[in-house]
Amino acid sequence: RCLLGDEIRKLWKDSGMAEHYLALDHSFVPILFFFPWIPNPHRSKCIAARNLFTKLFQQVIDERNQKKKQDPNYIPPSDFLQILMEAKYKDGQALTTTEITGILIGVLLGGQHTSN
Repeated sequence: RCLLGDEIRKLWKDSGMAEHYLALDHSFVPILFFFPWIPNPHRSKCIAARNLFTKLFQQVIDERNQKKKQDPNYIPPSDFLQILMEAKYKDGQALTTTEITGILIGVLLGGQHTSN
């Protein structure tokens, strides 16, 4: 079982996400949090990686939503992605794919950097 979902795990293996994840990881240079305008040689790779992650997460979200529409008995997976898909703000608005992507990337990076 995978925190982000089995579909994400399969896409991870099939799409080269590991290389894109590494590009994201390398782009986090602490000084850029204070001075985001200074040149960053990793920026373009980071943006491309983020776009790929957004596309792949959107694909899985769309597939799950389609299954739910087609089959009233569909039981979605019990994973973090599904929790985010079902989450709502106090005003009832759902999270956007961009927000979900940001949270999932943060979880991935946080998990890597706090594990042995």
